[in-house]
Amino acid sequence: MSPGTSTEVAKIQRWPGRAGGGWQLAQRDGRSARGLGAGSLLASALLLMALGPALASEFEISAAPGAATADEVARLWAKANELEDKAFELDESEQARQYLSQAAPLFERVGAEQGGTTQGYWRAARATWLAGEFLPLDATDAKMEAFNDALTLTDRGLSVNPDCAECMLWKFIAMGRLRTTSGVWEGIRQVSDMAELLDRAIELDPTHRDNEHNSTLGNLHYSSAIFYRLVPDWFWIGWVLGVKGDKERALDHSHRALALHPQRLDYQVEVGTQLLCLGSVRDDSMRTKQGLDVMRAAIAREARGVDETREIMFARIMLEEPDRACGYVGDKLLEMDEKAARRAAR
Repeated sequence: MSPGTSTEVAKIQRWPGRAGGGWQLAQRDGRSARGLGAGSLLASALLLMALGPALASEFEISAAPGAATADEVARLWAKANELEDKAFELDESEQARQYLSQAAPLFERVGAEQGGTTQGYWRAARATWLAGEFLPLDATDAKMEAFNDALTLTDRGLSVNPDCAECMLWKFIAMGRLRTTSGVWEGIRQVSDMAELLDRAIELDPTHRDNEHNSTLGNLHYSSAIFYRLVPDWFWIGWVLGVKGDKERALDHSHRALALHPQRLDYQVEVGTQLLCLGSVRDDSMRTKQGLDVMRAAIAREARGVDETREIMFARIMLEEPDRACGYVGDKLLEMDEKAARRAAR
């Protein structure tokens, strides 16, 4: 960790810690409620009841999931967005985690109403994943539970609409975080499924935008950049798994993301990471220099909030250890152990 980095900032992770710089990726980025994604709709209803008198008095929702009126669904949606907005306004992890844990079941309930809506499910998945990211780095079991819940919620959204690009994005992110939390080689056989999610979602050309600095398509390109950088390009990987890393492709995705949202510092830092990675593996001094220049420009930028402060910290780390850029995921430097990968792929 670089000098001057606060402990609180260092706790917050990046994709596949957080595909998109966390709060920026989520639009505005713990402990998630137990069984949130994997539980029944009845469990969600019970969780709503448990949120306290304030919510209970504001929501007199039909007891049976699926039976809410249009007005009740609209009020659920508004309250979920209000809670999520409160979380995004905070730098303090514990309170933000509480707001996200309250918002997630509300979004999930909306997803279950009136025949099912994909937006309710993927928004619930996003809030659940974010709540997991706010947990301490050593809370592995709780993080795994949150990411598994998020994965289940995205599957529910895809069951409603198999072409839900947002569901594909957040399923990919949940799968990635499960891998980097439990051990990167534990799920190596899933890389083909993960690549298919990204490629199909980009092919759908989603148009959802939270604001001018955040869109599903931008985050898909950003996630693809990190994915194709992290997956090794060893010849046997493609033969055994059907997909392998491609660092030139990764760089292209990072440029596409930055072109869509040029003010995103996390996208800028990823471009620099890609250049440093290529410079290292290709012994290309020009790309190394370009990557270092990008990182220096990031450090020179005045941070606006905790998210950009964190990205500047990442840039400093990459300046110190540019030769390890290919395995960088924000909260750790992955070792690309080919022997371990071969064992996992068997």
